[in-house]
Amino acid sequence: HRTAGAGGWWSGGGGREMFANLLNAVKRRDRFTLEELRRLNDVVARTTTVTTANRDALVETFREIAELMIWGDQNEPSFFDAFVEMRTLTHFSRFINQQARHRAAHRQGQPARGGSHLTLQLLQTLSIMVQNIQLETSLFYLFSNNHVNELIECDFDFDDEEVMAYYISLLKTISLKLNPATVQFFFDYGDGVQGGNKKCSEAPDAKLASFPLFTRAVGFVEHPESMVRAAARTVVLNVFGVHDKELRRYLLKPENWALYVPRVVDRIAAAVESLDGVALVDGSSPAEISHDGERSNLVAELGDLLYHVNDLMCVPDLLDSGDKSHSRYEDENGVASKTERELWSKFVEPTALGSFKQGGGATSSMTAALFALSRLMQACTRTTLANRLCEALTKKTSREGVSSRDAFVASLKSPRLDVASAAVFALYSIAKSCHVSDEAAEEGGLLPVQRKEAMGGDWGEDEKSEFADEWIAALIKFITETQAPLAAKQCATWILRRLATRESLGNERKSALDKMMVDAARVFVHGAMDGPWFDSASCLFTQEWASARRAVEQPSTQDDAVISILIAARAQDDQDTLNPPSPSDSSPGAGAALVAQLRELMFAALLRPEFFGAALPLDAPPLGDPSLIIDAMTDTVDSDTRYEPVAAGSTAELEVKEGEFVVESKDTDRSVACRVAFEPGRELHVRIEVISRVYGSCASASAVLVSEGGRVRAVAPIAGCVAEIDSKHAKWLHMRVRSPWSQLSALAKSSFGQISPVIGGGRMTASQRRKLQDGHWTLAFSDAESAERARGLVESARLRLRIATEMSLAPLLS
Repeated sequence: HRTAGAGGWWSGGGGREMFANLLNAVKRRDRFTLEELRRLNDVVARTTTVTTANRDALVETFREIAELMIWGDQNEPSFFDAFVEMRTLTHFSRFINQQARHRAAHRQGQPARGGSHLTLQLLQTLSIMVQNIQLETSLFYLFSNNHVNELIECDFDFDDEEVMAYYISLLKTISLKLNPATVQFFFDYGDGVQGGNKKCSEAPDAKLASFPLFTRAVGFVEHPESMVRAAARTVVLNVFGVHDKELRRYLLKPENWALYVPRVVDRIAAAVESLDGVALVDGSSPAEISHDGERSNLVAELGDLLYHVNDLMCVPDLLDSGDKSHSRYEDENGVASKTERELWSKFVEPTALGSFKQGGGATSSMTAALFALSRLMQACTRTTLANRLCEALTKKTSREGVSSRDAFVASLKSPRLDVASAAVFALYSIAKSCHVSDEAAEEGGLLPVQRKEAMGGDWGEDEKSEFADEWIAALIKFITETQAPLAAKQCATWILRRLATRESLGNERKSALDKMMVDAARVFVHGAMDGPWFDSASCLFTQEWASARRAVEQPSTQDDAVISILIAARAQDDQDTLNPPSPSDSSPGAGAALVAQLRELMFAALLRPEFFGAALPLDAPPLGDPSLIIDAMTDTVDSDTRYEPVAAGSTAELEVKEGEFVVESKDTDRSVACRVAFEPGRELHVRIEVISRVYGSCASASAVLVSEGGRVRAVAPIAGCVAEIDSKHAKWLHMRVRSPWSQLSALAKSSFGQISPVIGGGRMTASQRRKLQDGHWTLAFSDAESAERARGLVESARLRLRIATEMSLAPLLS
């Protein structure tokens, strides 16, 4: 027998650790046994009341029971036999009801015991068990004996966010397990009789007393927390989706149907009407409401509701092999058709189409109604509803008075930019929907030319072609005669390219499109050459062509973007700002204006008549001859600039970057020695020179400060440089320093300016504006002559860059 002296096998930290690991291994292996399950059940059975002293132990016990049951379901079926034998689920109900009684007592002023920790653990334990159990017989036991129904109907403290989250998660988990076999357990016939009793469920005259899972979930569909609302809708949708005749009959009973679908439709109508007050007619400017949480939440809620109703309309009907009379079939199986009728009668007709009524019959503004119609068409996947909406808005009727189609066409031509833009978005959603039949599209004049030709039709041969021509005329007017938001114009162009060919446009419309291109090119070129970013114009035009083409081929119509565009258009109308402001002299303002002008130009270039009926070109139209541009940049008469050709790569290599190393120049004709201090007390001795680069038809020139060794310490793009001799110190040269053109390129790639319809009227973020702000150099030279020579070097290079840029942009004006 060994003592505990030194050298003993259990002595030292390593020995004790090994021994502990062995014990833990045995404990882990032996833990998943029936004996352990019985022991845990005994702990629960012996505990009669929850107190603060035993609460934590009970929480841990229920957690371990859940682990054992999940393990047993996957490895040892006898675990569930023991679970049933010990009636463990009864203890769940007992403690949950006990907690509910304590909560009721606490409301009456008596002290509460135990707290919500056990409630949370019980909800979580049941949720985990339901979610992970795979055997159908195990599920049957969990759902039998009405224990789950009692839990669902229990009065929990729903003011506690954690309890609410666990409870709604449990309901959602249960609903995912519903099928024709398990759904019987959730019928409650009263007097403790559950639907799992086959004698009751098969009785043809049995009256269903309640379905707690459905009624409880319905109570949370208007909860203030969006996550709770979404989970509750999922539960209800899963209930509706069960293929069970008895459940479907229960849900379609008038008193049960009224609990849900009509209320959801009413919320949709209320959300659309609320859009007017929150966003569309309050006269606020886009800047003031761009971060309006209420508006964003309202738009998101409207989208969620529309998609949810569409999901209900996708619930498949149950085929009745017996009595197939129309009324019986509709009552028992028509969830989809009944939801569609509810949506049409309570929302589409009175609210959406009602906005076209003359007089005071409309319940919302035309802008809000058209926005809602566009969102509904975007969400809709039910062919009957999509065709019905298409016909209501695009088909001519023989009835007297103004039809919805006439009012819809008139809205496209409205002088109000918000109304016209909303009409374009609505028309785009109809034309793009793959759930509108070819027949309905043809009746409304929206069948694409290629599809019509494939069907054997011919342009201009019938009344339907006249309908299409009416849309074409309205769209071209919208595109060419208004300063509508660019995103709305892109949607209009997408429709126009589907309906028109080059031949069908006609000379007058071709001329209007050509004129728009010429005007946009003139504004862009003159705006560029008059500002500090003219060296960026060619690069931006080449770089942004692909994204401009994608924007026309696949316009973006996301909810927040569309509503923001309509708000901006409304604000522009209200403020009477149809004439664009003059670009600012500052670099940020001028850069913003140039980006907006560029987008208008590229949009107009993609609308050239020759592109109709054909694919849009992958490459941008060619700019000036690169050889002529190189000649302009390397004028031998005035060779005070270092020229560096960019043989390969991209326009990004046109920039000279800080920290870059260049060949140090000692030529006094091309560089001038000076001093500069970027930090107080730290003066640098550098040489100022100009480096020019050309890539294709794009040219750049930069004034750089090069320290000894050839390292570039600072860069000033020549196009934005303004060099002036100090009025009091002739040896000092002041220079305005613009940001590199890559910063403007980043602005062009962003969403800036996509919302505001005013040229240059978009608002940059503080970060974007800061990156475009001008800087300033003060250079000190040895004498006044050197300072003047440096100023001349900058001005000469700027003139040469202007000439090269004009050559590059000249083809845009031809």
